Amino acid sequence: MKKGKWGETKAREYLEEKGFYLVEQNLRSPFGEVDLIVSKENLLVFVEVKSASKPSLYLPLKVGRQKMRKIAQTALWYLSQNPWAGPIRFDVITVIRTPFQVRHYPGAFTFEDALPGWS
Repeated sequence: MKKGKWGETKAREYLEEKGFYLVEQNLRSPFGEVDLIVSKENLLVFVEVKSASKPSLYLPLKVGRQKMRKIAQTALWYLSQNPWAGPIRFDVITVIRTPFQVRHYPGAFTFEDALPGWS
């Protein structure tokens, strides 16, 4: 299994253990892709997964402004077709193969971070 798909699978399993339900995986839009969309109670979460073979302090930082913008635009596209009344959050999950570890960064960014001036 490729590193990216392996990481997404491990991230999904981690979130399911925390009580989240998978809504979509690898959602593609005209703007980009979101690795995972999950929900828990009335919260909808768009998740970017970063995988690596070994630990790196900089792995979460690989989600730059351009990637955040694409995820936020894809989220808006998704929400235009699937209205959601509850809160929305953007998370980043890093998955390291050796030694195995999953790190979850809830609320890693907001619509405002990704799309300055958005309201």
